[in-house]
Amino acid sequence: MAASSDGASTARKKAERLGLTFPVVSDERGRLMDALGLRHRKAGPDLSDVFYATLFLVDEHGTVKWKHATDNVGARATPDEILAAARAAR
Repeated sequence: MAASSDGASTARKKAERLGLTFPVVSDERGRLMDALGLRHRKAGPDLSDVFYATLFLVDEHGTVKWKHATDNVGARATPDEILAAARAAR
């Protein structure tokens, strides 16, 4: 699952354009992001709020097994990091 701060229509169009095969939910007001502590207040170029780029690895019981969060919008976990976390979570 992915969460987007875009409106539902925009999030759906982006998911289609990217060929995503998993659900993408719209969190336009940031309620989910706030509940997860991912809002970076006034960090946007126009002092708007932005959300930390974050990945969670969640097991079948809903337990977070791994989290990768960064305040650098361009930084992402590498595929190797994600695979290593998935292997370690087994």
